[in-house]
Amino acid sequence: MRYTIQIDDSTNVGKNILGIIQSLIKDNKGIEVISEEEIEKREDMLLAKMMKESAKSGRADTDAVLRKLGIK
Repeated sequence: MRYTIQIDDSTNVGKNILGIIQSLIKDNKGIEVISEEEIEKREDMLLAKMMKESAKSGRADTDAVLRKLGIK
C-alpha cells in the first residue's frame, strides 16, 4: 500500500518532518519525496502516453481520458 502525505515546508514543523524524512530516505529506498510540480509532470506524461497509444490504435478511450483529467 502507498500513502501520500502533504507537508508544508514553510512551517517549522513541516521543515522538521521533511528533514527527518530526507534522512530516512538515505537508508530506505521505499520512501520518495516529490513536489506537487513533479506530480503534475508525471500525470502529464501519463496522459500524453495514453493519448499516443489511443492515436496509434485509432480508438481513444474517452472515459479513461476524462477520468484522468478529473472531469468524469
